[in-house]
Amino acid sequence: MLSKKMTLAVLCISALSVFPMCLALAQETLTFSDLRGAVIYTLVRYENVGSANDRPFRNVSETNQTITIISDQTATSTTVFKNNARQTSPIRSGSFALGKTYETQQGHHLWTFQDGELIHFQTFKAGGWRSTITFTRNGDKSFGCKVRSIFLSESGVAGWNWTSPITGEDIRMHSSRATYSSCQVTVS
Repeated sequence: MLSKKMTLAVLCISALSVFPMCLALAQETLTFSDLRGAVIYTLVRYENVGSANDRPFRNVSETNQTITIISDQTATSTTVFKNNARQTSPIRSGSFALGKTYETQQGHHLWTFQDGELIHFQTFKAGGWRSTITFTRNGDKSFGCKVRSIFLSESGVAGWNWTSPITGEDIRMHSSRATYSSCQVTVS
């Protein structure tokens, strides 16, 4: 059986035409190594409904993240969380290795890179979160990106649950939706 890429190549050759998907085939697959030295800036804004120690709340939150690609398998990440335009947790910084899980006060984390996408998974006491940064090649050493972040529910469990690193409150999110996102890549 032919791979999806090989099937596309055969279709492009047999059609003897230049479709946008055929042009995409001419580009190499983007790898994490291609991004070495890149700095990625993301911002995702959410509208949330939840409770803190059983007190209901509605807010607008932001996740601002800066990721610096260090090597073929490692990077650093700095994250700032805001609620209603106010920083609500300490700045979180650290390094990560692709494919290796690590634990923080907020849960387990795993970063992967596949098919031009950098994916960060995080678990909570209940539920989790996934952020996907999709990269495009805009030139030899120029890249574009898009970020999508969503909260993930566990089967049979309503919402998401974690302990606030600032207040120690029991946070239970009932709904959250991303209302804005931006992503930018700079290469040194």
